Amino acid sequence: MDGFNINQVAEFGNYDQFKLMADLDINLIDSIEDQYGRTPLIICSKYKNSISHSKIAEYLLEVGCDVNIKADSKWESWTALCTACFYGNSQMVKLILSSKSNLDIDDDQIQKACQIGIDRSNTECVNLILNELENRQIYDFKKNIEINLQKAVYTNDMELLNKTVNEIKENNLNVKQFMNSTTIISHTLLDRACRNSNPELVKILIDLNIMAKPNYYTKYSPLYIVSHMGHYEIAELLIR
Repeated sequence: MDGFNINQVAEFGNYDQFKLMADLDINLIDSIEDQYGRTPLIICSKYKNSISHSKIAEYLLEVGCDVNIKADSKWESWTALCTACFYGNSQMVKLILSSKSNLDIDDDQIQKACQIGIDRSNTECVNLILNELENRQIYDFKKNIEINLQKAVYTNDMELLNKTVNEIKENNLNVKQFMNSTTIISHTLLDRACRNSNPELVKILIDLNIMAKPNYYTKYSPLYIVSHMGHYEIAELLIR
């Protein structure tokens, strides 16, 4: 396919030629040398049920193309996600969402991908985006919980610890899952509480059924830590 640029090759759906061109110059994966200013990923996103275009898109995502680029055109300013939603290409929506695309980018009509899908009655695409939004909110909430637990234990902030634990319970999440996680490579929450020599903090964690098992990385148990440091009051709490 001599004489064609990489965007045209993407339009034709010629995977082998596309990969050859991209392997020779990886910067071409985000090329907008297209009459509508579209990247190869945006071009592929309109081809529903096309195995060859899906294969090119998978390759693009694997090598790290920018999923959030908007088409540089006075007629069209969609991202790949907006394009997929317009054409009802749910398979492409799944691929793009797996790359953590920005769901808040507007087109020139101030419409996001989800709204475009709604307007086109592409229910499956809309549901995929709504599920992703919900999952991201849950992830952000859990990450915030983990940060607050770490902060509470590292700074001996009992008020923040109790508040965070109540927040976990109110949202019907598994308290043990948070309590027994490793906060950094060498410390669990109980490890740190023991190193902080705070019996009250240790007691709260034990009452929450935190596991006093050896640390996965250091192989030291909380009991070993407090015994080595001479914190006998805490050692008694752990033994009981």
